[in-house]
Amino acid sequence: MPNDSNANDASNVSNPNDAVVLFSNVLKVLVRDVHQIYVNAECNKELCSIMVDKIVDGESTMRKILGKNNSENYFQEYFLRFKRFENVLINIRDFTNKVSTLEGFKKFFNTKEVQNNRNELIKDFEISMEHLKFIMDVVNKLQNEKVDESLRDAEESLKALGNKHDLVAQSANIAKNSYNVLPKIGQNELSEPKIQDSRGSTHFPIFKKIYKYSEVACKPTKKSRYFNEELVILGKLGQLFGKLPNILQFYGLSYVDNYDVMVFEWAEYGTLKELYNKYHITWTRKIQIIRGICRGFVYLRTFKIFHHDVRCKNIFVSMIYG
Repeated sequence: MPNDSNANDASNVSNPNDAVVLFSNVLKVLVRDVHQIYVNAECNKELCSIMVDKIVDGESTMRKILGKNNSENYFQEYFLRFKRFENVLINIRDFTNKVSTLEGFKKFFNTKEVQNNRNELIKDFEISMEHLKFIMDVVNKLQNEKVDESLRDAEESLKALGNKHDLVAQSANIAKNSYNVLPKIGQNELSEPKIQDSRGSTHFPIFKKIYKYSEVACKPTKKSRYFNEELVILGKLGQLFGKLPNILQFYGLSYVDNYDVMVFEWAEYGTLKELYNKYHITWTRKIQIIRGICRGFVYLRTFKIFHHDVRCKNIFVSMIYG
């Protein structure tokens, strides 16, 4: 018989997400083991088949729960229920292994004892499944609340934009192919910060400057088919709304150190890729970051701005919450 050391280790793993993965793997192993027992059964094939169905149903239900967002939180909160369910499945596997061989079947006093064991295991299984159903209901309720909150956020965003959305769209159409309407920033308007900082690569350096008492990033331009139009829209957004949440503010174009540059709000923590390479990011903070990214995309999508290269190195982090 396979050992269950992995099952016991799930409660000792410090990282909740790792514990969920380990627990899921334990259940997969149980399904595999009991199915193999059924395939190799010398006797009581029908009984083994029933027990296989129970374990497969249980693992499937558990997979649905652990496949939800924030499953590591549910796993911690309901750990004892999960653990009891795991023990029930282990008992089913062990029982199936015994009754599947003539040698194992001989250890029971009579068929009545086998039947009693089977009934007791099925009863334990059904009780555990009821507990899982309760957890699933809780999880679904929380998921629905998050969906409702997301819809409210989208509605509030549209209300905040009001009829200014049309102004931005009109400006984009007028200036679609016009480079001259983009705001220009003179070199003399950009000063050096007290502590100099440059990022990016040798071929694509990003300089830190001061513009109107604010820290800004000067990024060499990468012209594309949509370059002018999108910068015009970003500029118009800044004029109409000022600083939009979750979108780096675009100030204009300039010429710095022999580069044509775009001047954006400075992102103190750099790119998301730089952030996760440098710091350990907790799950709660990851959720905040993801939520901010999604809200930024919602704003851009409203004005028909599409991000054509969504990668961690192209997402900038200006602040970290909590």
